[in-house]
Amino acid sequence: MGRFYLFIAVFGLLASCNQEDVDQYNYTVRGRVTHEITGLGVPGVWVYTEYGEPCCGSIAFRKGLDSAKTNFEGKYTLQISYPEDTLIYRFITFLKAGTLNNQFYQYSGLDVQDIGLTRFEYNEMVAPVVPAKLPDGHLQSCDFTILPVGYVEIDFRNRGSAPTDTVSVKAIRMDKNQEYKNVLFYPSYSFGLHLFPVPASIPTLLIQENTYNGNTVTVRDTLNLKAGQRVSRTLER
Repeated sequence: MGRFYLFIAVFGLLASCNQEDVDQYNYTVRGRVTHEITGLGVPGVWVYTEYGEPCCGSIAFRKGLDSAKTNFEGKYTLQISYPEDTLIYRFITFLKAGTLNNQFYQYSGLDVQDIGLTRFEYNEMVAPVVPAKLPDGHLQSCDFTILPVGYVEIDFRNRGSAPTDTVSVKAIRMDKNQEYKNVLFYPSYSFGLHLFPVPASIPTLLIQENTYNGNTVTVRDTLNLKAGQRVSRTLER
């Protein structure tokens, strides 16, 4: 009886080892996060990769997530072991950011503040683009470019607006003559401060269009903020 239990234990151990070898595939993504103006690597930025069942250019159900922080050269490497089965997985690599316009995202991570994400390519971020089974040991390259930002603190606290009144605020990078953010506010429903990102050390044209009772007034303001700098603007009639 003792030999029988020993055989079962050894057999189970071997089966477990073989199961791990069969059931695990490896995926590696590496790249660099650089400063848009200087081209230098940016250290200390978290990069994330998640994977799951593909759907509609993204992921339907997330199966796993891993992350890595860029080193002193702005480089990162993520190595993921994932279960190999009949499902086809899609991997997406990203920085935590909220969508703006013209490939400019506002970074939202708490580890590094006051930066914008200005370069990201879908074909690099997503693998595979067309659903297919990736080979074991697949290597993916994915780079990002970021830019420090300052903020305009838009204040709606001193408002007495009608529900139909609107305020449109858009920002244009004057070095590229490129609009990168355009937001429509309803002052009567907007509360507190809204942080509006402005690329740091780059002249930026801020255009405010106030519409009250069908009449529109346009206000233009040129800003040149430092990284992390904040200036206040109270939007009123």
